[in-house]
Amino acid sequence: MKIKTNILFILALFAVLCSAPITEARIAKDRTPGELYIVGPDTSVDSLSGCYLYFSPDAGTTLVVKDSFPGHDTYYCSEFAADYTTGILYKISTESLYYSDDFGSSWVFRMSGLADYYSDLSSSRISGELFTTVIPRLVKSLDYGVTLDSLTDSFIYHYPCAGVRENELYGFRIDTGELYYSFNGGDSNLVVSSLPPGIVQPMRRGHRPGEIYILSGDSIIHSCDHCSIFTRMNSFSADFRDITPGLEAGELYAIEDFSYWDYMTGYTGGWIQICFSEDYGESFTCLKHSADGIAYDTLTGIEEISRPEYRELEIYPNPFNSYCRILSIPNVNLEIFNLRGQLIKSGETNNWGIYNWCPKDVPAGVYLAKICDGFVKLTYLK
Repeated sequence: MKIKTNILFILALFAVLCSAPITEARIAKDRTPGELYIVGPDTSVDSLSGCYLYFSPDAGTTLVVKDSFPGHDTYYCSEFAADYTTGILYKISTESLYYSDDFGSSWVFRMSGLADYYSDLSSSRISGELFTTVIPRLVKSLDYGVTLDSLTDSFIYHYPCAGVRENELYGFRIDTGELYYSFNGGDSNLVVSSLPPGIVQPMRRGHRPGEIYILSGDSIIHSCDHCSIFTRMNSFSADFRDITPGLEAGELYAIEDFSYWDYMTGYTGGWIQICFSEDYGESFTCLKHSADGIAYDTLTGIEEISRPEYRELEIYPNPFNSYCRILSIPNVNLEIFNLRGQLIKSGETNNWGIYNWCPKDVPAGVYLAKICDGFVKLTYLK
């Protein structure tokens, strides 16, 4: 009896382990309004197909299967990017680069020898331009992946991210957590910030030069100054796997998914949730695809919005009665508002990142200093 009980316990434990989430969902956007590309699980009941590449022409409402990836190990279909040209995609599968010009319905082999680990693909706003990592080099293509040119001899961008401007490039190393920025396409690199070592999360460009989003656990962090200052947007109950910007300022898409593998029957279902934000990730409207159809939901965070996370603005003194000194990064725009949202003062920090405010003709009270999308409170006493 004891042996039988132990066997049943082991089988139950094995079933639980094999029913854990195993997909690596991804989402990408091209320049056409409403068009999305999604890698996620088969949402049908009793599926044995592993994951699919989906195309959506209507911001996630409709999912059209373009490619399938058999088996329960979906890692190998998770690295992909959408080119600036509509309908053109790239993917890394089993250390090889592939190209598609028909929305992912068919693929053309480009080259082998790429690393599956840390080789996130990043396309720019130039048609045919693509960045990836071939350990230990950062490489770039200008011809839709036909040839890859090495940009650095020994420097590793584990997750390269092309910015808005031409030659604007970001990346970080998972071993050190250092974030890098390059203004010349990766030929030289500046350490601009850091994340906790070991974090492996997507980095995506925004809509303005210097604007970057990073998916960090259950929240999204945002920078608009080349990663010198980060602002944590709201935390969510969702476990987002990937994010991608929309076409307008503040627009952001995110994806969450779940699927499980049963050791007896293979995949037995799953779901994909596609979320859209118009306020830089403060709140999301979501569409959840499952075997039961589409469900709609909204997500609103539970933490204070626009709280600087890594490097807070420094105010001295605060409270103050004649002047205060605001310390931030050099040569960045600064605005001061009253609690009614009225602009009181604007200016720019100097070459040392300092801005001195001497209030005149304003009442005593609480004010808000804004740099990028981060706010800090100032208390003026007369």
